[in-house]
Amino acid sequence: VNISNAGSLNVTGGSVLLGKNTTWDGTVNISDGTLNINSANKNTNGVFAQSNGTTTVTGSGFNLNNASDNVAGGTFNIGDGTTTTTVGVSAGTIQSTATTNVNTNATLDISGGKVTLDNKDNWNGKVNVSGGSLALVGITKTTDAVFTQTSGTTTISDNVFELNNSNDLLSGGTFNIGTESATSTLNVTKGQITSDVNTNLALDSTINISGGKVTLDNNDNWNGNVNLTNGTLNMAGSTKNASGTLNQSGGTLVVTGDSNTLNNEND
Repeated sequence: VNISNAGSLNVTGGSVLLGKNTTWDGTVNISDGTLNINSANKNTNGVFAQSNGTTTVTGSGFNLNNASDNVAGGTFNIGDGTTTTTVGVSAGTIQSTATTNVNTNATLDISGGKVTLDNKDNWNGKVNVSGGSLALVGITKTTDAVFTQTSGTTTISDNVFELNNSNDLLSGGTFNIGTESATSTLNVTKGQITSDVNTNLALDSTINISGGKVTLDNNDNWNGNVNLTNGTLNMAGSTKNASGTLNQSGGTLVVTGDSNTLNNEND
């Protein structure tokens, strides 16, 4: 299939397959029906837009790489649960109004653009953030699923998110737990948040550590509550704001560096 720069493929029903021999320089719109993308490469001047219907991506090479790429509705399947699949997002948007399924054996690589995963989505595969932004709004990650971040920005808002796999690793970028308008809870049962992450714990938001390892240092902003019942918390020169609290009933607390302060009567 050759979709020229000035051409458009409008999927309003039926079933369409775009395979690895597809030349994609124009626009593909799906508003109903089924679109299967199997190892098709979209050139950067090509556009993908979905308002409804079902898209399933399998194989490798597909990337949302244009600022006009927009998954705004319908169902967007990353992988089919069997085929090894990688979908990149380097520009464009996957909105909360779409149902996004990161299936087993699939990887969502976010290096730019904006992705939102919420409570109607399914996360069974791997999500990597190396740029752009990821919003987690009530999404539940299964224990087989993996989350990694080396750069970019992830924000948890409006609900509970859990690091629950030993391969979960946040090693860079910005990690926001809650916002000024939405309190949130991060449960850490496995995995790790390193000192290279800028962690912002909002007022009235909470980190519950019952496993894994979390490091907070002087680059972090600690306004909420940290509860340690198991696992390890490293306070590496972390300056806790007076609104923040620390409660430990178990686990291991390691204090290094200067400026670590208990400054709330509820600590």
